Amino acid sequence: FSFSGQGMEMVWAGTSAAAGTTSTSLVVDDSKLYSVGARIWNVTTGADTSGDGYVITAIDYSSQEFLIAACESGDKTMEEVYDSGDVYLGFAKRADKSIPANATKETHQEIRDMFKATTLSLQFLAGVKSLHLRLMNDLEDKTITEDKARDLFNMHKETFSVYWEYIAEDQMKYEMGYPTCTRDGWYVYCDNPNP
Repeated sequence: FSFSGQGMEMVWAGTSAAAGTTSTSLVVDDSKLYSVGARIWNVTTGADTSGDGYVITAIDYSSQEFLIAACESGDKTMEEVYDSGDVYLGFAKRADKSIPANATKETHQEIRDMFKATTLSLQFLAGVKSLHLRLMNDLEDKTITEDKARDLFNMHKETFSVYWEYIAEDQMKYEMGYPTCTRDGWYVYCDNPNP
């Protein structure tokens, strides 16, 4: 399996279609190689029943959106957080110095979940109100305030400032009438009724 776009290439490094965890490599601008964890599972249950030797599989790359955002924006802090092995705790440790360096998913699950909800929401450009609702929902905690959501929003913007500058520039170009183009040539034009 191989994917490539302008300056970015993803190469399948697995050797079998068996369910389990494997890894792929993501090469960006021929300069940095990332190992991207992938969870693979067979969508069909049990053995191949078609008799033709094929099965349907699904692949879920670990934190791929975060890594792609880091590479596209050139945000070195995001790259370092990705390299930490746990994007959500990596962000938490960078943004909140009270979180110990040795914090793990097991020891700080609630904090990790809060920063995970924040990361995923803001990566898709949610605002403070949407983030607030997601935090209350994902954490099943109706006592989380909008002020707490605003604090997390601001932590993300401060920690990943290069990413947010990239987003602001991209939005400005779009509002000026320039189409947005992905590395593989897909365009979104300014007259799109669903921007």
